[in-house]
Amino acid sequence: MKDQESNHIGKLTDPEKEELMLAYDESFDEANLISHELVKKQHEKWLKK
Repeated sequence: MKDQESNHIGKLTDPEKEELMLAYDESFDEANLISHELVKKQHEKWLKK
């Protein structure tokens, strides 16, 4: 699995890698996160069986 991840990252352009790293860094700030309950509510029409 680790080799597959490395291969995919290697295919990204430098700006894409920078954006990915920025998103990763921002994910540690709780102000940038959405609760699981809110996501479920926003997508409930697709989640219902």
